[in-house]
Amino acid sequence: MDEDNPKTISRTSKVQRRIASTLIRPKSASTGKQRQLLQQDRAVRPEDFSQSITNDQRVAQNRDKRLTEAMQNIEMYDSVIPRAEAKIVAARQDNPNEAKWLQSSLGMLTHNRNIANDEVKRLKTPPKLSQTNKHVWMAALLGKNAVGYALSDSNPAMSKETSTRGINTPDFETSSGPQVIYQASDLGEAKAVNRANSRTLNRKQRIKEKIAPYRAIVHELGDAYGGHEEGGWTYETGTPVHTSRGFVTQRGAAKEADKLRTKYTRKQRSILNMSPSDVYAMDKSDGVFENLEYTDNWADAMGVPSRFYQEPLDEDYDYSHFGQPSKDYRVSVGYGKIGAYPKQRPHYE
Repeated sequence: MDEDNPKTISRTSKVQRRIASTLIRPKSASTGKQRQLLQQDRAVRPEDFSQSITNDQRVAQNRDKRLTEAMQNIEMYDSVIPRAEAKIVAARQDNPNEAKWLQSSLGMLTHNRNIANDEVKRLKTPPKLSQTNKHVWMAALLGKNAVGYALSDSNPAMSKETSTRGINTPDFETSSGPQVIYQASDLGEAKAVNRANSRTLNRKQRIKEKIAPYRAIVHELGDAYGGHEEGGWTYETGTPVHTSRGFVTQRGAAKEADKLRTKYTRKQRSILNMSPSDVYAMDKSDGVFENLEYTDNWADAMGVPSRFYQEPLDEDYDYSHFGQPSKDYRVSVGYGKIGAYPKQRPHYE
């Protein structure tokens, strides 16, 4: 894009970009949090920050409009319902049959009023913004385009390799599973995740978590059924079975991880380690439970109807022996506590 080309931007914009790139440190937790808000399973582009502001403004305008409409509906129902109740009282004396119809209409009005009231409660909750306070005021001073560039992958500082690379390169927690800290921006996101996970701790524990964030973590690996697409597919799951104490340095956690690898050795896991529900879903997708058509040779020889369907019997499909521990482990160094993964069941793409 033209705005991403240094040759086409003004001198003022270049200065603003330089200042923003200096103030926005790739390895800081605030930068990592902002990048996580902008990411949608893809790289962060220079225009994503300004686009997020536009999208939030559009959402706020739509919310205000819908909130006004819902409140007007409540006022309308509040004025109509008393009159409907008065009509029911009068109709009970003059026309009982009409009173039943009016009672049903009153019930519908009350139901719609409750729906409008729930809508007002929901819309009164402010939507979650896609920008942090720090980057909002920076955008007010330097411009949202400059801040967007400094946060994007177009900024060379974001893609700068960290000094944590090696055999025991630390991971950090994501919704899909552990992700390797490879670039400076990855370290910022790791700090943001660790800060979010330790938010509920007391002050002393938060300080300890910040000083000693590295840990040796052991996950028990398994497989889960994803779906029937492409002949059926599975995805890896991880359940933490051991988490070491916090280490100030990555080297200390790496030494602990090396010790744990002698205890938790990797072994081949099988379908017996999958949960009964996943194996059942696999069999159902493969058509195991469909009625089986067969021919009765004796009936066919006698010239009578000979095509029959055999229903599968429940006792033929016992899944109680599935769900065994896999004894297959993954030992890694993590920045912060890495819990079970994936956080959400993945979908087929």
